[in-house]
Amino acid sequence: MNNESENNGKRIWIEKTHVKNRPDRAAGDNSLGKALWSPQRDKANRDIYSQMRQICPGDVIIHLTDNESITRVSLAGSKVDDTFMGVPNTEWSNVPGYRILLNETIPVSPPIDRKLFFENEPYRSQLKEIRKIYSGLFFNSNLDLNQGSYITECPVSLARVFCKIYEQQVGKPLPHLERIDDPGYFLESNAERSRISTPEIQTSSPVIHPDLVSLALIAKPFLILTGPSGTGKTRGAMNLAKAVCEVGYRALIAVGADWTDNRHVLGYLNPLESEAAGTKRPIYETTPILDLILHANDPTFQNKPHVLILDEMNLSHVERYFADFLSAMELEDKGEALKLHAAGTAVTRTGKEVPGRIDFPTNLFVIGTVNIDETTYMFSPKVLDRANVIEIHADETALGNFLRGIQSAGGGLEAKDYGISFLDAAQVIQTEEEHSQVPLLPDAVRQLAADRLMALFKIMKRGRGEYGFRTGKEVMAYLRTAHFLAGPEVTGRTAWATDANWHEALDTQILQKIEARGMGCAW
Repeated sequence: MNNESENNGKRIWIEKTHVKNRPDRAAGDNSLGKALWSPQRDKANRDIYSQMRQICPGDVIIHLTDNESITRVSLAGSKVDDTFMGVPNTEWSNVPGYRILLNETIPVSPPIDRKLFFENEPYRSQLKEIRKIYSGLFFNSNLDLNQGSYITECPVSLARVFCKIYEQQVGKPLPHLERIDDPGYFLESNAERSRISTPEIQTSSPVIHPDLVSLALIAKPFLILTGPSGTGKTRGAMNLAKAVCEVGYRALIAVGADWTDNRHVLGYLNPLESEAAGTKRPIYETTPILDLILHANDPTFQNKPHVLILDEMNLSHVERYFADFLSAMELEDKGEALKLHAAGTAVTRTGKEVPGRIDFPTNLFVIGTVNIDETTYMFSPKVLDRANVIEIHADETALGNFLRGIQSAGGGLEAKDYGISFLDAAQVIQTEEEHSQVPLLPDAVRQLAADRLMALFKIMKRGRGEYGFRTGKEVMAYLRTAHFLAGPEVTGRTAWATDANWHEALDTQILQKIEARGMGCAW
């Protein structure tokens, strides 16, 4: 290894792959130890293979084969090739993919069976401690394998555990990891800390309960905060955004009373101007909202949550400026959901290309704040039907403490180790798919909740206020989110089906989604 690569440092990765019944992994140019390869997007069009883009030549790859044992260690021999097409005769045949060549692949003999570190002490306890620090690993906090995780980062502390096991067997550390204890030789993992964002809302907004807001946003990426002016809705939304994402991944936009169409949201093509030089492409007048959407759609940032806050969003008719968003949020296939122009390719004044159509980003969360007075407009049921609504009121004790200069104890709860990111949880729940760390809603709860919802439906139908399939789907998503956020400490999660937890979640959702539809004109 040259000095330059040593100075730059290396990362350690784990490839979790199947070889059994996979001819492409058993032999040939793309076989185990010859190359890493994956599709660019999963079948739900999510960017779950983004780690492939981060692997650099010289990085160490530990191969966990057939979910059974560590069988090889390799070095990455190239950067990612994003022109690669999926291997023929596989389920990803001729699908855009990623490929990284490997070299210096060395067998691990004897292989390290996963039972050695998942079931035996002291390694089992060590892995649990590592799992408390990092998320995005190949295993969860129950020491079960994460389904669907192909390439994951391996923290140095985890690699040390594997090296210790191997050293006890053969008297030496794993291949390519002989310098595991040299300070700075291997870079520490960039894996996010194993916290789901149950953010701590600052004392300036003690009336917004962080668990309630997180639950509502994970279940549905459109949240409306309403209530009297000055109760901390905007500040609370901003503190939530800061807890969920970084600077550059969030935007606070004040809605104007002159927003009568979507130009203030998605911008517009300027028919009177074109580039000063070059191809003379037309100028597209962009907006901070469109800039955030384009940023969220950038492949580099698609695995990061983005938050858009629309402050006082009912200063104008929401249906006029936000209709495209409302429609795009509901499309099952979100590809090319937002139409911008019909001029082929336009550019912003800074030269950035703006396509005629863009995907609606699945990593975008929208929070609207609402004040009700003579200067604002009421929401129609079709808007409220597409959001979770939380009504905020000032707390007497908190307001008294604020006026007296008494510091509150804090409005947030300590984040828990759910072993999955805020964004991943939202995307899994909203696509209704199975996931090792986001359990499906217990069938007992689904059936009981369905009985109560149908009873409510019949009552509301008498007054022609019945709800539809969208509401039913999103109520169930909310209940699944509440079940997930209850955490693994709820005994096997089965107790959740028999105690008051799901009743409280259902009551909350009825208030946020069903009753809110009838409250719109009363706000």
